[in-house]
Amino acid sequence: MPPGNDSNQVRGWMNGGNASGSEYAQDDEPWIQFNFAVPQDLAGMNIWNHLGVWEYGETGRAIKWIQVLYLPEGADTFEPLPVQSIFAPPNTYGFDAADGFCMIDRIPRDPQILPILPNNMILFEDIVTAEAVRFEIHTNWNDKVFRIGNSSDGEHANPSYVGVDKVQFLLAPPIPEPATMSLLALGGLALLRRKR
Repeated sequence: MPPGNDSNQVRGWMNGGNASGSEYAQDDEPWIQFNFAVPQDLAGMNIWNHLGVWEYGETGRAIKWIQVLYLPEGADTFEPLPVQSIFAPPNTYGFDAADGFCMIDRIPRDPQILPILPNNMILFEDIVTAEAVRFEIHTNWNDKVFRIGNSSDGEHANPSYVGVDKVQFLLAPPIPEPATMSLLALGGLALLRRKR
C-alpha cells in the first residue's frame, strides 16, 4: 500500500491496515514509504510518533522498532540505511543500528495539546542520496511483533493501522564546489598580502 492517512479518527502516515476490508484482516508486514520528487541528500530525520485514538487508549498504533531502508539514486532495490548506534539500544530481537534498525519513542504528552517539537531525532551514520525512504515496521507500542510467521501465530498486531504522525527529513548541508573552494583560498591569500 502507498503511504496515506485516515481522515477520521487517526492522523498521519499509516500502513495499509485492513487492506481486504474485513474487520479480521491483518497486515503482517506493515511498511510506510516516502517517495521524493527528486533525489535528496539526507542526514537524518525527525519523527513525531502516532498518538493512536486517545479517547480509546489505543496508543499501540504508534511504531516502536523499525528498519529504515532507502532507495539509492539510480538503483532498483532498497538498502538498509545505517543509523547512529545510540538509536538502537540493547534489545531482545537482535536489531542492530548498522542494519538500519532504531527504536521510536511514544509521545508523552497531554492528548489535547498538538505536538510542536518532534520526540525522536534519528541521525544516519552517513549522508545518503535517496530517491525514497521506507520504514519496515517490526513492532508497535502494544509490543506486537510483525514479520514473523503469519497472523494465526498470535504474534501480530491488532487488525488496525500502525504508523507515525509526522516525519521531517533532515537535508545535508550543500558541499561547496571545488571551484568555489579555490576562489575562497585565493581570496584568503589576497587578504594576507594586503595585511603585509
